[in-house]
Amino acid sequence: MPGEGGDTLGAGSVSGPGVDNASALGSENDAPSELSAPSGKDTFDGGNNAGSPSSPDAGSAGAPDTGDAPSAPEPPAPETFTDVEPGSWYEPGVLFCQQKKIMKGIADTTLFGVGQSLTRAQMAVMMWRYADPEAAASYLGDADNETGMDDVESRTWYTAAANWSVENKVINGFPQDDGTFAFKPEVPITLDQFCTIIANFNHVGPNYGTASLTRFSDSESVPQWAARGLAWCADKGLVSGYDRGGGIFELCPTAELPRERAATVFMRGYDVGVFDDGSAPLVSPCEDLGLSGYWFIRSASASSLSVGARSDGDVQLASANFSLSQTFTFSYDNGYYHIIYAEAGLALETAPGIANSPSDVSLGAVVSQSKRQQWSAVRTESGALRFCNLATGYWLAPQDLTMGSPLQAVESPEEDASSFVLVEQQDLLSEGLFTISPKRDSSKHLDVVDASVDDGANVQIWHDNGSLAQKWYVKRASGKVNTYTLQAACSGKQLAADSNGNAVQRAADGSSEQLWRADFSGGFVVFTNLGTGRVLDLADGCTDAGTNVQTYAANGMDAQRFSLRETQPLPEGLYTICLAGTDQVIDLRDESQKSNANIQTWISNGTGAQIWNIEHNQDGSYTFTNCGSKMAIDICDGIMAAGTNVQQHEVNGSQAQKWRAIYNGDGTFSLVPFASGSVALGTTGASGGSNVELVSRDAAARLTFQMATLPGKVGYQNPAGYYQVSSRSVTLPDYASGYFSYVTPSQIAPDATREDCINAFIQRAREYIGTRYIEPWSSWPGDAVDCSGLVLQCLYATGMDMGWYNPYNHRWLPEQTYNSMNWYRNNTFMPVSTSAMQKGDVVYYQGHIGIYIGNGRIIDSWPGIGVTERSVYAPGRVIGAARPFA
Repeated sequence: MPGEGGDTLGAGSVSGPGVDNASALGSENDAPSELSAPSGKDTFDGGNNAGSPSSPDAGSAGAPDTGDAPSAPEPPAPETFTDVEPGSWYEPGVLFCQQKKIMKGIADTTLFGVGQSLTRAQMAVMMWRYADPEAAASYLGDADNETGMDDVESRTWYTAAANWSVENKVINGFPQDDGTFAFKPEVPITLDQFCTIIANFNHVGPNYGTASLTRFSDSESVPQWAARGLAWCADKGLVSGYDRGGGIFELCPTAELPRERAATVFMRGYDVGVFDDGSAPLVSPCEDLGLSGYWFIRSASASSLSVGARSDGDVQLASANFSLSQTFTFSYDNGYYHIIYAEAGLALETAPGIANSPSDVSLGAVVSQSKRQQWSAVRTESGALRFCNLATGYWLAPQDLTMGSPLQAVESPEEDASSFVLVEQQDLLSEGLFTISPKRDSSKHLDVVDASVDDGANVQIWHDNGSLAQKWYVKRASGKVNTYTLQAACSGKQLAADSNGNAVQRAADGSSEQLWRADFSGGFVVFTNLGTGRVLDLADGCTDAGTNVQTYAANGMDAQRFSLRETQPLPEGLYTICLAGTDQVIDLRDESQKSNANIQTWISNGTGAQIWNIEHNQDGSYTFTNCGSKMAIDICDGIMAAGTNVQQHEVNGSQAQKWRAIYNGDGTFSLVPFASGSVALGTTGASGGSNVELVSRDAAARLTFQMATLPGKVGYQNPAGYYQVSSRSVTLPDYASGYFSYVTPSQIAPDATREDCINAFIQRAREYIGTRYIEPWSSWPGDAVDCSGLVLQCLYATGMDMGWYNPYNHRWLPEQTYNSMNWYRNNTFMPVSTSAMQKGDVVYYQGHIGIYIGNGRIIDSWPGIGVTERSVYAPGRVIGAARPFA
């Protein structure tokens, strides 16, 4: 009967070597695991008159498997193969094929031949062993070549198998220039040859559809003669390709097939019914019990425990919580169920390998023909259900009735332990804020174009930018099962299907065009619009940024599958915090730099006093820091009561500075203290100057957040033509790296005054006092600086980017050794009279520079002394002065 043969085969030729000398192909890490098809290493033959001498049907020569002696009864195979790693991805396939006597390892050794390429002769023997096991077992190596191919030797270990494979049109050989065909017995077999041979054996016709190959990224490299066999084997679940990540799979059709991968594919062939040993099913089929919908699978003996899945693919008992991680669907076909973990679209399956043995239960990609994933459902007298696995004949049961206990397939568990009660799950989605991404590109999200607040604004997909235009509030529709509204957080308006089939946002009106039913398909969500009956869809199936989102008739394509990921309400960044419906924003009174300064509302004016930096804390809270003062919004004395004033204070990480952002369901947010849910941020009015304080939750200010950027110039700036100050730290050019690339971080606020800059300049100089003098040097306090190197680092404390003048060039460019004279001659800073010097000016000497701190004193760096404070005249004659902060 048609079916698969086996994998490697045994006896080497009388004169042939006992090991396969082909180079090893692949490794355990190269394979996704035996559960997901052996990484595209299936080879198959060219078919009738198919292929050419240079086609992938060819390969380099390899030695035969010599598990049988050609002229004597074959010796027993070793109980264990010493080159098979216990617990490896390929061990089950090797042991399975050894049990089925399809592969026996390398003759006169305890080796299986892991890493050695399977040859075409070995493949022929494997297929023969499967198709006619009695003849194969009794063969004595005495057959003559009857293939009509001259390269098949008579009276060898593989001759009878070659005769059988050619006679039955399983292997057809390679056409030669003279019109004959070559068997090429010692050539390593490739995946495309391997699959063709199996398809030939199963009488797969030449018109078999090959469209399914397009799911592999390298489908265009599949030879035409091989497409039929590869497509058939892929459709049957024998091969699934290499998982390259990101949903990309490669077949690698012309790669040689190692023996362990061939064994894995053969094992899979039995699992999916391509091969059949004629034995009766281990468990009888069941009737369809009508298990459509979504279900929790609870233990009948411990109702507080449900079957749950983990991200690593394990299945176990978990505390019943009605979550997606415990939601399953049942797919019935031909007498058996697939039990599918809804959130990921994966099926419960037993471990691969030998039947009639205990097995762990895990999750695997759905293969409709897989016996390991098929379960017969049996109703108990109490009305509970038990599930028996088709591949093992064993029952689904937890190891024990405790939380975290893994699920297994066990031979004779107590009925109570293996009995389950199904509880229907009606609402699949949780309420909350989510991003919604297409299946084929999780880096893009449903996005309201331009973050519009207008009725009818279009919805597209766009690159992840963290904005509120990409955050959707999922809320259950009152009185309806598994039906939701999707509200854009940027506008408070609902996702709707318009009369043209387009997806837009509309003000909530309770219409069915704003209601969406959720279903799972392959682990992804499909949204069906209740008003139109059509599903959410990407135009033309495209995932480019800017692709229109529409509704379309359900077709099961990836363009209609989406993933939801819960998201923080507000991304980190700079914001203006606005009082919804007014022209007022949260404002720092008088742009104060002082701790405990008051916070109020004021008309938006774009100053730094109204720009707040939002940061996430590890505990899920937010801290709001003013970009001008760098102090946090703070609850006075940490008193969590209505009427408590809200101020700014130095950042200290206390509960008084931690907030929750609560979405109100209308496009606005409330800020609630992390430590108390009874009060919220509020105001005493809606006009300019209204105080900001804590109020009761029902009186909370309704806030919107607009992303902001710092103005080009905030606070004090130098006149044009001179270097400018900045709250941003200086970044050196790419070439400046290593020891001589230290930069003092900016220590001024965006709204810094001239006085603030001078103070930061001098304060940094004081921090260098005691640092040694090395020329030409400009590093950190306590290391070393020369005179101009000290000034450079102190200017960096005000964010002043001196460009070409930097620590790296100062050290390595001779023309920058004496920057004091460069700055003096070039008027780098605004020149001033020495009689009019002010605090924060620089003083020039011959070959030297110091920082004037007032009262006739400077801070400078001098050979043998280092950085010190001393008289302005101590270094010698003053030759000039200049003002860095003019």
